Amino acid sequence: MEGLSRWLRLFLMAGMASAQQAPTTFAVATVKENKSMTETMDGRFGRGGDVELRNRTLKNLIETAYRVDSYRITGPAWITTARYDVVARPASPVDHNQSSVMLQNLLVERFGLRVHREPTTVQGFILTAERGPGKLTRTDTKREGFEIMSMEEIKGPGTMTALARALKAVLGKPVEDRTGLGDKYDIKLKWTAHELEGGPDAASEPGLSIFTALKQQLGLALKADKVSIEMLVVDHAERQPVEN
Repeated sequence: MEGLSRWLRLFLMAGMASAQQAPTTFAVATVKENKSMTETMDGRFGRGGDVELRNRTLKNLIETAYRVDSYRITGPAWITTARYDVVARPASPVDHNQSSVMLQNLLVERFGLRVHREPTTVQGFILTAERGPGKLTRTDTKREGFEIMSMEEIKGPGTMTALARALKAVLGKPVEDRTGLGDKYDIKLKWTAHELEGGPDAASEPGLSIFTALKQQLGLALKADKVSIEMLVVDHAERQPVEN
């Protein structure tokens, strides 16, 4: 028993040492302004933590590093216009989470980025189920995850919270789940009309709007309303990044 306890202590100490030694910066990083005069963005997070982001605005780099939606970032106007190329590699392979932290630190180092989080309310949508799970089909599958098909179809097993996130991706605005439904459901939602600003009656072309489809196919309602979110506020950033 004493030998097992000693082994367990050594194991925990090794894990703590490993966590403490996790890298926080890239071994090699290049950040430079992109003057190509095109708005096409490119890039990727590679296997092992490599980062290659081309023609990105600082707002997009912040969105990528902090994993927040674009509408939740606010700051000086130029962060949405000036564009940059970022190429960075860690000294040894890291996972995507650690690579994101390293990218955050790179933005601090090169742009002098300072941010803070601030709660606020914005225009968005509320997802409700006025008649409970009426038209929803409950599922016990362990799999969870929705597919968004050509921005006109959502399908797969998931919770109402997950559905709200999928609807947010389609509408480009925050969607808050207020259905009160905690189970997992087999979702099949299909629509044909695209919405303009405003809500259920603002379809830009004939067809079945996503608002009507939710009501008819799932018995859910999506209503325009104010929702609470957390903003990422840019307090300071230098337009010209520090040289490599």
